[in-house]
Amino acid sequence: MNYTLTGVTALSGIDYQHTGGTITITAGTTGTTRTLATSGDIIFEDNETFHFILSSPSSNASISDATGVVTILDDDIMPEITITSISITEGGTGAITLRMVTTATGDITIDYTLTGVTATSGLDYQHTGGTITIPAGSTGATKVLATSGDLIYEGNETFHVILSNPSSNATILIATGVVTITDDDSAPTISVNDISITE
Repeated sequence: MNYTLTGVTALSGIDYQHTGGTITITAGTTGTTRTLATSGDIIFEDNETFHFILSSPSSNASISDATGVVTILDDDIMPEITITSISITEGGTGAITLRMVTTATGDITIDYTLTGVTATSGLDYQHTGGTITIPAGSTGATKVLATSGDLIYEGNETFHVILSNPSSNATILIATGVVTITDDDSAPTISVNDISITE
């Protein structure tokens, strides 16, 4: 008899490669098997299925149940998000990076907030937070941050970028990135002038 493989949520050529063929049950036996192969990936996704459908048996047999369901069990872990730490020269911009090892079939969203350590919000950096989207199938995203320049010698300053509230298809592995603002002002120099005073 013939058989065909038809995708339900699994995709032919991506999740499984075989499409169909013919099965022979040897005379005197009560059945046979057919080995099927699936394709691996690093995408976090739901379990997927395809159908194994029988048709056109030889004249000495009939089909009582024509469809078998094949379930492909996903073995990929939920994406784990990490965030990098960076340095930005005072008055410049820099991009923090969110990274993952695995990807997801849908977009991933995650909130972030900026919290001052030695840097001050509104003075040393202007942005306070928002939401970052990691597109479906991607392993990361970036967010550009801007710092404010001044003429004050103050040493390097830092603030934190803190991740929270990921969408249901991801988790947070490293939640805090440290942003160091590198001071570009020179240390003040002190001098004393000479003067004349009448006796």
